Amino acid sequence: DGHRRTDDFNGPEQDGFGVWDVNQRNGTRLSSSRAFLHPVMARPNLTVVTDCFVERVELAKNVATGVTIVREGRRETISAGREVILAGGAINSPHLLMLSGIGAAGALEQYGVQVMHDLPGVGRNLQDHPSVPMAMPDRSSTAYALSWRSLPRMAASPFQYLFGRSGMLASNAAEGGGFFRTRPDLDRPDVQVTLLAGLKGTARAIPREHGIMLLISLLRPKSRGYVTLASPKPEDRPVLHPAFLEDREEVRTLIEGVRETRRILSMAPIAQHLGVERTPGAQLQSDDELERAIRATLSTVYHPVGTCKMGPSSDHEAVVDSRLRVHGIERLRVADASIMPDIIGGNTSAPAMMIGERVASFILEQETPAKRRTAAAEAELA
Repeated sequence: DGHRRTDDFNGPEQDGFGVWDVNQRNGTRLSSSRAFLHPVMARPNLTVVTDCFVERVELAKNVATGVTIVREGRRETISAGREVILAGGAINSPHLLMLSGIGAAGALEQYGVQVMHDLPGVGRNLQDHPSVPMAMPDRSSTAYALSWRSLPRMAASPFQYLFGRSGMLASNAAEGGGFFRTRPDLDRPDVQVTLLAGLKGTARAIPREHGIMLLISLLRPKSRGYVTLASPKPEDRPVLHPAFLEDREEVRTLIEGVRETRRILSMAPIAQHLGVERTPGAQLQSDDELERAIRATLSTVYHPVGTCKMGPSSDHEAVVDSRLRVHGIERLRVADASIMPDIIGGNTSAPAMMIGERVASFILEQETPAKRRTAAAEAELA
C-alpha cells in the first residue's frame, strides 16, 4: 500500500518518493547566473549590464533592432548586432512584447499602445502548478524551528556550514518529496508532493514551532489563464489572470491528492513523529469541506509557463516557431519557460535552462555555415 522509493526523478518514470536533485554545489545555491555567467565573465564578447530596466524592444517595420533601457535614471537604446533574445520568463517576456506593440491588436489599442504586429497569442495560455499546503506538527522536534530543544543544533549550524558546507544552513528546506497518480487509469503522475522540513510561514523568519509542511501540487492543469497590460507604462506591473481551478477535474484531483497524502502520513514510521493535522484540518473530511479549504489556501509554486507559446504559424495562439523566433518579426526570439506549449509534470527550473541551451545551439548552427562560407571565400582569394 506504500509508494516505491525512487533515486532518479529524471528517469523514465517519476512515480515514487525520494530526495530531490537540487541546483546546489558545495552547500551553496547554484543559480543560472552562477552556473553559466560567472565562469565566463572575462570574455571580451560578453557584457553584463545590471540594475537596469528594459522598457521595450525597438522595431524598424518588422525587424527587431535593439532594446530601450533605463539605467541610473537615464534612458538609452542598445542596438542589436544580430538578434534580440528575450529571457524574462512567462510574465516579463509577454509583458515586454506587448509594451513593444507585439500582441493582440484589440488589447494593445485598448491601452493606447501602437500596434506593430498583431500576434493574438502573446500573454495567452498561462499555466502554473496550483498547490495546496498541508501542515503537521512534529512531536520529535527534528524539523527546523527555533526552540530550546533545537538550540544546540542551531548553535552548531554556522560551524558545520563554515567548515564542511553541511548542516541546516546548507539545506534548501525542500529536500524531498515525490509523485503519484490519483487514478489507476492514468499513464503518468498527476500530483507532486514536496516536503518542507519546517512550518513555512514566511521565508524571512525561522518558525518557532516544530512541524512539517507538504505542498500538494496539481501537475497537469487544464485551465488556461492569461497575462495582460495594466497600462502602457513599462513601470506598471502586468495583470495576471491565473484561472486556477476553473476546470472541475482539477479540484477533484487535488482532493484526491490531499487524501492520499493523509494516508501516507498515517502510516509508520512517520506517523509516530507527527501530531494532529493543522492545515487543512483533520476535521475536514467531505469533498465539499476539502474543496472549500483547497480554494481558501491555494497558492502557486512559481512555475508559470506558456505565455509565448511555441507552435506553427497556423496556431492562432502560437508566438514563436520551433527555433523560438517570434512569428512575423525578424531577429527576435524568446528563450524561457514562456515558450512551453504545455506545462511539464515537474519543476520548471532545469527545463528553462535547457531552453536557453537549445537556443544557444540554434544560434551556433546559424553562425557556423556563415563562417564556413567566409573561410571558403578567403581561401579562394588567397
